[in-house]
Amino acid sequence: MTYNISECLSVYEAFELYTVNPAKIIGKEHVQGQIEAGFYADFVILNQDPFLIEIENLHNIKVEKTIVNGKVVYSST
Repeated sequence: MTYNISECLSVYEAFELYTVNPAKIIGKEHVQGQIEAGFYADFVILNQDPFLIEIENLHNIKVEKTIVNGKVVYSST
């Protein structure tokens, strides 16, 4: 597949679209959108680091666990 790099988001920008930016939109950036002390910490554990692999392989990343309110709500194992 051919990409026009000028029209692509970086991995960092894509993560912001699903984390920091929504928290800002709903006025909850002081408690959501980041992994930080005092923030809600719902998150996923991935099988690969999306910042270290080739962009062409991002679609191969799998979710290993999903944690919501401190409890594992999904586990691939």
